[in-house]
Amino acid sequence: MIHSIHCAGYCGIGQPFDDTLCDCEKIDMTAGLPFQISIIPGPFLFVFLTHSHWVNKSSSWFRNSGVRADETICVDAKGRLCLTGKQFARAEADGSFPIQVFKAVTE
Repeated sequence: MIHSIHCAGYCGIGQPFDDTLCDCEKIDMTAGLPFQISIIPGPFLFVFLTHSHWVNKSSSWFRNSGVRADETICVDAKGRLCLTGKQFARAEADGSFPIQVFKAVTE
């Protein structure tokens, strides 16, 4: 399965991913950003149906899956990566749950 991801890792000006530099809502669209890439995630692990579901279940689900959160890719219903609590809160605010969690593929 291929997913389209927005703002996946870099803001386009060579700076590491940071909410203050690369948040979809903050980027000047005249600069051609945010960019879109396609990724092939690893196996599906689980899904968070709501923000409170994530708050209440994430610790135990990551622990029970044997995978650390930094070894996963979390994708909201709009195709955006959710790497931080702020991004999970954004997904709640704009109705972008559920958030699917996949094992990250590293080479």
